Amino acid sequence: MTDISHFSDLFQSLSSQIEQISRAVDELSFKSGAELDDKSCRGKPRSGNRKTSPSEVSTRLSLLNVRQLIHARQLRDKYFPSDLFADPAWEIIMCLMEARLARSKVTITKLCKLTSVPYTTSLRWVGHLTEIGIIEKSDDATDGRRVFLRLSDKGVASFQNWYIHSSGSQ
Repeated sequence: MTDISHFSDLFQSLSSQIEQISRAVDELSFKSGAELDDKSCRGKPRSGNRKTSPSEVSTRLSLLNVRQLIHARQLRDKYFPSDLFADPAWEIIMCLMEARLARSKVTITKLCKLTSVPYTTSLRWVGHLTEIGIIEKSDDATDGRRVFLRLSDKGVASFQNWYIHSSGSQ
């Protein structure tokens, strides 16, 4: 019979290496520009080589900070039971902040995929966050059935103020 602890150690080692590779790929993605994919609130490289303006550099740094926050939030599920924390509003806000910085459009369906928040829960929270001015909705000009979501200026300002005060750099 095979020694199970050997496989457990091997699995832990491989998991750690995969996580390191994932971080390295993410860093490369941040340097090359990024757009959101449907798997998580993390970016994938954009095709094409274009020069980066100074204003985009500061945006990309902010995008990196938001992605680090999202990654830290996702790591929580690795160390604690995933059903222990339920904060759909925060998941939605972080995802839409990342999308805004990445200049990516997000629909409710995409939001559900990115945040892993159930559809009905997302609808309820999007409705509430829209009512209080944190999220804005806009119709898709090419498809009347689709609505895009974005963090409002008020939502962005609130997120930035939270980030500044939580990081101690007032």
